[in-house]
Amino acid sequence: SFEGQDWTPALQAKFLNALRKARLSVGQTTALPRMLKRVYENLGLCWVAAGEPIRLTPAGQAYLRENGRSRVLNAQAWRYQLPNPLNSVSATRGISLFPHHVVVQVLLACNGYITAEEFVLFVARIKRPGEIPATIARIAEWRKLPETTRTVILNRLAKTKYGTIKDDSGYTMAFHRCDLLLERRTDRLSVTAANSEALRKLFETHSGLSTPIEFKGEPDTIAFYGEPGRQPTQIEALEYYVDVSDVKNAVAAFRKLPKEVRGDITPEEFEREQLLEKDLEEYLEKRLDEIEPGLKWKGRQFPTTVGPIDLFAQAKNGDLVVIELKKGRAADKVFGQICRYMGCIKSEYAKVGAAVRGIIVGREIDVKLRYAAKAVPDGLVNLATFELKNAKGSEGWVKVSVE
Repeated sequence: SFEGQDWTPALQAKFLNALRKARLSVGQTTALPRMLKRVYENLGLCWVAAGEPIRLTPAGQAYLRENGRSRVLNAQAWRYQLPNPLNSVSATRGISLFPHHVVVQVLLACNGYITAEEFVLFVARIKRPGEIPATIARIAEWRKLPETTRTVILNRLAKTKYGTIKDDSGYTMAFHRCDLLLERRTDRLSVTAANSEALRKLFETHSGLSTPIEFKGEPDTIAFYGEPGRQPTQIEALEYYVDVSDVKNAVAAFRKLPKEVRGDITPEEFEREQLLEKDLEEYLEKRLDEIEPGLKWKGRQFPTTVGPIDLFAQAKNGDLVVIELKKGRAADKVFGQICRYMGCIKSEYAKVGAAVRGIIVGREIDVKLRYAAKAVPDGLVNLATFELKNAKGSEGWVKVSVE
């Protein structure tokens, strides 16, 4: 109902009143809209920033469709990772894992269930996948203890942080119960015998493919989780690092790829290529006139709901210009990406009637990219070629052509 309106204190008050009118909130404080905002962002449903219009992501739009909620939340539970800029606090520092993968692995190894007590005492403490076997062993030992002994231990723990963590754990366990294969119980996380094998196969699929991605900030994180089809695979991680010119992580991700995927390119060659692309991006950021006279800088790695734009500018005539570097990516990939960014800018940032166009910059422009550019109206997407040349003993970037 509030999509497209600026997120201001006045709008938050209207939102809270709408929740109360719909009987979705009773007696809550004025902080509730801000609390819910964080939940929506963590789930990748919308992008909400102070003074900015509320923007639903594709995942948020799918969530609102009939019968869409359960499917979207199920998918988000499996994709969610730590570290995560949205939850960058002291309590999550040093954690590197997919929380739901951990919960499912422990649950399957512990007779198909984890009680609320066991979740707080053991599972919530896991920071790395290597700690899972010891956690499973501790739960087994805990279950062997007499009830009286467990009660004594819990009473002693009541004077520690255990009470706070226990109170908060209801939210976390509710998140894990978004998995459609888990039972809808509030006292434990559990799976029926009938669903155990399906859950095991799903776990094996996700755990075998997934790798945590080091997102640069909240907008990039929301953009990733806001696209229902994207999975945190090694290839996806590599493409993200290339997109944001994170050479160090891109090279590390490239090294982890199987040799048959890397092809004949060595990690050293890949690193040199990425450093050249980053150098070109930094060069152009300060010299937009060399791409097109009169371009005015608006941002580098400009955040949008569908990902960061390499360079964002405004032309002399007022056109908004999306500039993407090819960065060695396939023609279909980079062309689809710039079209997606242009559509997002036109929909969410441009004034009514304002023109939005794009420029793809590369050290080489292949025939596939030229054919792709011909498929759209003239001038909508231009192609620019830059080369690194030696001039009077010093290297420098030189514009070769604009098409």
